[in-house]
Amino acid sequence: MSRLLMGLLIGMLTTAADAQDDDHHDFPPSVMHFHEIMAPLVHAPPSPERAKTVCQNTERLNEYAARLTRAPVPDGVSGVNWSLAAERLSESTTMLRDACADNNFKDSWLADVNSRFHQLVRLVGHDH
Repeated sequence: MSRLLMGLLIGMLTTAADAQDDDHHDFPPSVMHFHEIMAPLVHAPPSPERAKTVCQNTERLNEYAARLTRAPVPDGVSGVNWSLAAERLSESTTMLRDACADNNFKDSWLADVNSRFHQLVRLVGHDH
């Protein structure tokens, strides 16, 4: 098998495995919508291009985080804990949006959004 063909095959298998990893989440729909926007941003390597893409998506992140604050509390989750975690996530997306608007993006702002998202998904039984 040629090296080019082998490289293409490995690339296809890696892409399929990555897609399969994304599909393993059984988040509630409101959480999944936020995850679908955030995950590619967080998993992209830090670069000026990523910073630009993150800032282009802050309105969507902020919108979907706000939706989480209004979403039904998932079964088996404390309403108080859910509300606090969703509100903290929403606050972090607002801070990220404001930092981007001020041309002050830092990877730490995105890391904070990711951290607060992980706190939220732990409530529904995921270590993500």
